[in-house]
Amino acid sequence: MRHSIPLLVPLLVLAFAGCATAPASKPPLATVVRPEPAPSPAATPPPPAKVLPEIGVGGYFASNNIYAKRDYQVADIPASKLTTIYYAFLKIDADSTLTFYDRNADIVKKLPDDPPKLGYHGSFAQLQLLKEQNPKLRVIGSVGGGNMSDMFSPMVATLATRKVFIDSALAFMQKYGFDGLDLDWEFPVTGGQPGVPHDPEDGRRLTKLLGEMRRAFDAAALADGRKYYLGLTVSPNPGYGKYLEIGDLAAIVDFLNIMTYDYHGAWDATSGHLAPLFASPEDPGFKWEATKKMNVAGAVQYYIERGMDPRKLHIGIPLYGIGAQLAVGLKKPLFTAKVPKATIKDTGVMDYASVQRLVAGGTHPNWDEGAHAPYLYQPDTGLFVSYDDGRSVTEKVELVADKGLGGVFFWELSQDRGGDLVNFTVWTIGRLKPR
Repeated sequence: MRHSIPLLVPLLVLAFAGCATAPASKPPLATVVRPEPAPSPAATPPPPAKVLPEIGVGGYFASNNIYAKRDYQVADIPASKLTTIYYAFLKIDADSTLTFYDRNADIVKKLPDDPPKLGYHGSFAQLQLLKEQNPKLRVIGSVGGGNMSDMFSPMVATLATRKVFIDSALAFMQKYGFDGLDLDWEFPVTGGQPGVPHDPEDGRRLTKLLGEMRRAFDAAALADGRKYYLGLTVSPNPGYGKYLEIGDLAAIVDFLNIMTYDYHGAWDATSGHLAPLFASPEDPGFKWEATKKMNVAGAVQYYIERGMDPRKLHIGIPLYGIGAQLAVGLKKPLFTAKVPKATIKDTGVMDYASVQRLVAGGTHPNWDEGAHAPYLYQPDTGLFVSYDDGRSVTEKVELVADKGLGGVFFWELSQDRGGDLVNFTVWTIGRLKPR
């Protein structure tokens, strides 16, 4: 999977308002209805205001970021700004049981304020502290990811192995205080990292697994007096999505997280947008219908058309930028060939704060009107950076509200250590809610 300086671009936040009119009631049959005088304008009540459903805000916490290189701890999570924390990652063991990715980080490493009597320490204990401080906060265990999806296909292959996974997953959640699971299988049937096994039946078997998990989770919820959440993280690419039985999954899952980022990256020979809202007509691939869907709005529409409930859809917002080196002095740096071998720094993945430092140092932000996405370009060095900023995030939040989606999520929280883009997103969502 995917793996403080003021915000970059001034923006205009649009307030949403609307109205709904109740249908006139019909009189019973055989009732004589006499006309009533029209009420005066002063006596006519105003139509009810449009009420926007709650927009969820989730963030992925990468478990191995607690160590010295990044030193991002559970206590650093802006929990009060989130509705959900996704703990990345848990993994599937060779015997099909759910287990730890990093046992030391998860339950061994001790901190002075670990809650007593839990029977474990590590980040799992610290997450329970956050839940005590934020009672509405959900902590969801994310299973798999780009580097640990190798056991999904063998696990879903038989009823017996699926049952082993489900039983262990329930015991794991109950023991360590998780509110649910997010299956991040990259990817069923085809794709993903080298060494990830596939089977033509992966998509159908995934539906079976999730249906069996739903029944088991609901039974446990009834016994435990609480809800256990179940969701799936999916590719924004229809080439992968076509193998999923979305219409059937819509009735099973509580959420579907779409990884609406990494549309372009280090693997491309040319520059492009990391997370465009729309397809850019300037993109050479725009002539292909499939390419026109390779953007945030296109991914949302694809899964809705496949039958997913919009309220269960969440779009991803990257908290990082992707840098590349192009030729110097370009008039049009978008969709332009990269140099064969980069010789400048700031190429590759960079934290949001690093992008901000470039802007503060004088690199001018540009805006692609077609894609509704920002980018940086330094004519003297050839540095090109694609990223999200306040303006692009505002438009994505507006898309969530317009389409009636469930919310947004961030990958990943340590990349916005100052919380600038996270805080701005939450503020923007707040502005969209009727007062």
